[in-house]
Amino acid sequence: MPADALSFNEKQFRQLIDTLWSQTLNPMWVCKVVQDDFEMVSANEAAFRVDANQKPGVLLSDVVKKSGHDNSVLAGYFTCLEKGEVVEFEQRPFVHGKEMLFRTLLVPIKNSRGAITHIWGTAYNLSDLLDAQLSLEQDKDALQRKLTERTQQLHAARRTLEELATKDSLTQIANRQFFDENLTRAVLRANRGKEPLALILIEADYFKRFNQRYGMQAGDESLQKIAQVISQIDLRQDDVVARFSGNTFAILMPNCEASDAERIAKAALQRVQELKIPHETSEVEGAKVMTVTIGVAVSPFGQITSDSLFKEGGNALDIAKASGHNCVRMTVL
Repeated sequence: MPADALSFNEKQFRQLIDTLWSQTLNPMWVCKVVQDDFEMVSANEAAFRVDANQKPGVLLSDVVKKSGHDNSVLAGYFTCLEKGEVVEFEQRPFVHGKEMLFRTLLVPIKNSRGAITHIWGTAYNLSDLLDAQLSLEQDKDALQRKLTERTQQLHAARRTLEELATKDSLTQIANRQFFDENLTRAVLRANRGKEPLALILIEADYFKRFNQRYGMQAGDESLQKIAQVISQIDLRQDDVVARFSGNTFAILMPNCEASDAERIAKAALQRVQELKIPHETSEVEGAKVMTVTIGVAVSPFGQITSDSLFKEGGNALDIAKASGHNCVRMTVL
């Protein structure tokens, strides 16, 4: 996906969601997970037109009973909660005495600790195909194609929303929010299992001077190249590479020994220099190309907090910059 396709700011993104919620003809609703049930939080006008019982505060089990829905509806919610993944199924409610056909999609919403707190739902009205489905056997293929097309559209929309929520729009690697969520989980895992945890902070050297000399466009392009080479280092599946702030990147490495963290940091140092991005205003001795300075913090046996790990990583980065930049310095807690 092109980078400019994800250049939404938060206000534009909220406006998009509000517009979809209020103007779509498809029902949308949100339920909160409660003990052995789900509580209605909100539903749009399209949902109320289908079922007026979907009022805030009402339990989903009561909505099912009052509206005469099939019990598979409630089962779909519990499946979504148990598996923690998207669930799709058909509903055939009676609206004003007429049987309708809906394709329902349930999406789990998780908090920063990974626990499912709410379930977002939407339904596509496919009732215009119901008569043909019931009366003409040969129309089954057409129905399936339309269902598949609609499902693909839903999946594409969901992927776009996920990318907006987790990716940095400039570099296309993880953003700060995604990194922070993974850091919280990694710290809990390290403390619980007394496992090592490593944090690598990578800062592009004299980046403000680079922008002043070569322009903001060149600065953005250099950050994209740095992000790309860092991401191509031999990292593991659980490692997270993110743009932490303007010219600073971070690598989170769960269950990683100090020697491996230092090896990855040195590889990042070398690969950025091998890009040979011209940087005539750099004060790094012997280098007129873009370089990075790296600080590494490693907690060998867990028993760490996110703040203390970042503090030690920042201290290591400061020591590296005081040592002349374009080097790696490591702190083992």
